[in-house]
Amino acid sequence: MIECKQAILDKEISLVKEFLAKHDLSLEDDCDVTLFLTDSDKIIGTISKSKSVIKCVAIDPSYQGEDLMATLINKIIEKANEEKIYSYQVYTKLKYKRQFESLGFKELVESKDAIYLEKGNTSIYDTLKQMRQIIENNLGSIDESSDIGCITMNANPFTLGHQYLVETAAKNHDYLIIFVVSEDKSEFSYQERASMVYLGTSRFKNVVIVPSSIYMVSSFTFPTYFIHDNSLRNKNAATLDALMFKNYFMKELFIKKRYVGSETKDYMVEYNSTLKDILKDSLVEIERNQIDNTIVSASKVRELLKEHKIEEALNYIPMESKTILRLLANKIYGC
Repeated sequence: MIECKQAILDKEISLVKEFLAKHDLSLEDDCDVTLFLTDSDKIIGTISKSKSVIKCVAIDPSYQGEDLMATLINKIIEKANEEKIYSYQVYTKLKYKRQFESLGFKELVESKDAIYLEKGNTSIYDTLKQMRQIIENNLGSIDESSDIGCITMNANPFTLGHQYLVETAAKNHDYLIIFVVSEDKSEFSYQERASMVYLGTSRFKNVVIVPSSIYMVSSFTFPTYFIHDNSLRNKNAATLDALMFKNYFMKELFIKKRYVGSETKDYMVEYNSTLKDILKDSLVEIERNQIDNTIVSASKVRELLKEHKIEEALNYIPMESKTILRLLANKIYGC
């Protein structure tokens, strides 16, 4: 007899992890609900969610003709509804595309290995409409003739390196959009990071700051950004994130160029390379600036803050952002 259960006990979670491993998947740490199907105490399928994002989906191949996927999807949606979540996004293997589409999910983008879909009472176009409103409220009306560049940054925290990237890009365009990663998975919250970006870019009058949304560098589109994964999954996620940006954000917000800083960490070097493959000449990579032969980076600043070297860390922070960082460093690191 096939039963659907929620994995709560450590033993159940371990069994789900073992089952997923057989399907070249892992149970991600941010999953808040995990369901699994059993047949005579044998796990034959599982599905999880993190807030509105459905993931970690797998069905035993010998049971795939029994429409158990629909059971899992409907059950996880019920769990989301209990939390008053009525819009859902899915990151899954391409082979499950048909099952999700049969239940009303619509494809956003796909690669040869994976796919993003969504369903619910809001969509990516609602998010894009809100973003356009923010942009036009700050910079005026935009259309296809607008000369617009953009940068996506976490700014954890905002440094002189970020400011240099903004200054370089802003000179090349009438308007520059800064998408600040809105997911709170960093030492500094979105509001704290956005505040530092706002202060550090206030002298550039053609710049507007916009929250990135779940559709850009998030636990939905690029989960490996937050876990620094160098596996094939990183390549798949980077590809889908880049396609989302090209097919929706560039098209709907009339973005001509996206700017990135040069990277040294493997997973970000690969991400920039993937962006280049997909965006072609629309991607511009800027060499990072240095202070005393040291590359300016947020990770360097965080290292110094962890060591309580606040004055040294402030050497890499724009003048406009130093006061707020000093306060935040005291709150977060006890500096």
